[in-house]
Amino acid sequence: MTKYKVIAVDGPSGSGKGTICKELAKITGYFYVDSGVYYRAITYLVQKNNVDPEDIPSAVKLGEAMNLEVIDGKYILNGEDVSTLIRTEEINKMLPKLTPVEEIRNVVNAHVRNLTNNKNIIIDGRDTTTVLFPDADYKFYVDCDVLVRAQRRYDQEIEMGLSPDFEEIKENIIKRDLKDTTREIAPLIRNSSQIYIDTTNDTIEESVKKIMDKIENKVNLKKLYIDFFVSKGHKQIPSAPVVPENDPSVLFNTAGMQPLIPFLMGAHHPYGTRLTDYQKCVRTNDLDNIGDTYHHTFFEMLGNWSLGDYFKKEAISWSFEFLTEVLHIPVERLAVTVFAGDDSIPFDQESHDIWVSLGIPEERIARTVEDNFWIAGETGPCGTDSEMFYWRSNDPIPEKFDTEDNRWVEIWNDVFMQYEKHEDGSITELPKKNVDTGMGCERTTAILEGKNDNYQSSIWAPIMEEIENITGLTYEGNEKAMRIIGDHLRSAVFISADPAGIKPSNTDQGYILRRLIRRAIRYAKSLNIEINSNWEERIASKIMDEYEEYYSEIKQNRNIVLEVLKNEKVKFNRTLEKGLKEFEKIASTKTEIDATDAFHLYDTFGFPIELTEEVAKERNLSVDVEGFKVKFKEHQELSRSQSQGKFKGGLAGNSEIETRYHTATHLLNAALKKVIGPSVHQLGSNITEERLRFDFPCDHKMTEEEKAEVENLVNEWIQAGLDVKVEEMKKEDAVASGAECMFIERYPDIVTVYTIGDNVSKELCGGPHVKNTKELGHFKIKKEESSSSGVRRIKAILESE
Repeated sequence: MTKYKVIAVDGPSGSGKGTICKELAKITGYFYVDSGVYYRAITYLVQKNNVDPEDIPSAVKLGEAMNLEVIDGKYILNGEDVSTLIRTEEINKMLPKLTPVEEIRNVVNAHVRNLTNNKNIIIDGRDTTTVLFPDADYKFYVDCDVLVRAQRRYDQEIEMGLSPDFEEIKENIIKRDLKDTTREIAPLIRNSSQIYIDTTNDTIEESVKKIMDKIENKVNLKKLYIDFFVSKGHKQIPSAPVVPENDPSVLFNTAGMQPLIPFLMGAHHPYGTRLTDYQKCVRTNDLDNIGDTYHHTFFEMLGNWSLGDYFKKEAISWSFEFLTEVLHIPVERLAVTVFAGDDSIPFDQESHDIWVSLGIPEERIARTVEDNFWIAGETGPCGTDSEMFYWRSNDPIPEKFDTEDNRWVEIWNDVFMQYEKHEDGSITELPKKNVDTGMGCERTTAILEGKNDNYQSSIWAPIMEEIENITGLTYEGNEKAMRIIGDHLRSAVFISADPAGIKPSNTDQGYILRRLIRRAIRYAKSLNIEINSNWEERIASKIMDEYEEYYSEIKQNRNIVLEVLKNEKVKFNRTLEKGLKEFEKIASTKTEIDATDAFHLYDTFGFPIELTEEVAKERNLSVDVEGFKVKFKEHQELSRSQSQGKFKGGLAGNSEIETRYHTATHLLNAALKKVIGPSVHQLGSNITEERLRFDFPCDHKMTEEEKAEVENLVNEWIQAGLDVKVEEMKKEDAVASGAECMFIERYPDIVTVYTIGDNVSKELCGGPHVKNTKELGHFKIKKEESSSSGVRRIKAILESE
């Protein structure tokens, strides 16, 4: 006996719901019936039994309430045979069969597979592909109306007594319907990442080409890298913030190894001895180079580390395996460097021989000294390194590797820290050898995708496309301005989303943030963007869409980022107005804008020299551009030294006095919670050998009474001689114990918790601490001031008693 049950009723004609119902019916073994057919069948019953049509529920409700079954060819409705009441053509439509919709879908998909070299790509309605094709490598969605209209055309020709040419209908679907009715193909899914492609008015061939360009050229390098090294026994660690914690030597984390210096120096890492990650980095020392094809202010560094575990053989072999077997880079496009040797350290024969054994020809191994030796400072851990290069050109690859030929591009560096350099200049072997590697995500992605311009890789494509949409201009011909806008806003997004709570200001990280945003605005003006529009929100939103999957703070602080950008835009517009007034004031008494005035306009009002020249030209004034350049270079050198900082030998900030100051920040935080309120937490700290600096949220200037109470509390705890206890525990246990931590998700699963006294202070931390508060001395607040809107700053010292 064959039996089917009605489980779904179609919605309004052309809605597409019928397609979904049919697909669900097929996979459940239940039967789908069109609402019009079903309703007509019910109408016959109404007429036969003299039932008032107003008493009949809607067709959808009837589908839920009535029980229509097909038993041995008879149509039974609530137990009554209604076969004779339903016209033959209605019955034929209700027969379960392979519907034209499914055949059309299969034909279209076969056509797509033919176009894409048999890739497993599915075209179907939005709500059914995940059910019907859960194992598809790729899926893209076509509006359901395409398939519904095909079904309707087929049915209409049947009803008119015609014999439809189904092959012609299918051909028309491929040639015309997809072109005329596809509004969007989205999302394309591969390994849970989404790519949105607008294929409005494209033929299927054109749509598939767009899709295949994305599939073939998009490289998720972060995932490939992490998966590979996890397979080699490494533990993935979360990226540290862009603003370093407890490191006053730099404004930002500028390299992947920087947050790991304490562990490279010998501290125990809770994740073990094999680590891997992708690290957020910000470098501002070459800000004026931004606008070329490969410089970035913010960038991601991929790294893997051995903390006294494996050494050269494994590191080099895995580098080669990843490049050639995972990224499929031909060996003939690779070259490497090794340390040539000097008076203190011999030629790195071991690395050389490992590369040769892996298949790198002798001619492709260059020997250098300066470029193949790494040390954090003047003294401390150091070692040779081996760099990997890729031939980034369509020119014939030369047999011999010339390090001066810029067609060879560095993509990876393995550092082997096996020595220690002492103050007298001598170098000895370290008892514990480490490996520190680094690969630039942006540069390598562009190389793998065949792009000579980093900003044309899949990492940047959505951002550049949004700038094109906003300006109505093409990337070609406007490359520099668009690169600067995209780069600076991406950097601003990550700085303002950082847990440190950085806001635009005139000092430190806040100054860099302000400079980036304002420079982006200036170049936006050069592209005739309406500055008072929401252009910065659109670009920043596109950036955050791309990165929130990897960095939770981007998603959590989305509104904060947009507010920072908007507020700074408004302020800068006002500043520009003031600058124009200042220019008029200067111009009214002079025939030339001298270097001092030009730099004053730049430094105080954000006037780029180009803008000064432009306004001066309108008034027939000359500008001392060369003098400005001299002053600007002096300013640039000062900014570079401030932002770049200098690594100290060993852990930055681990001297005895700095250790005491660091511990004191825990007590200060605890005291502020008691005096100001429990919402106080650290937004940033900076420690030198002279003082500590501590930023915290507060909506008012502290009173003298509040400052005195904070001082007294800290000194009471110091005099009490409280022990500082350190523990390692699971992250969830640390939180449950009451340990303070902002943005807990960026910490590893095993964390270090420092407790002072009987829970006077309990925080997750990785910095150096004293063993007892008696070691600190007398605490004194020297200054309390505003850091930025809603943020206060305390500067304090520890005096000898």
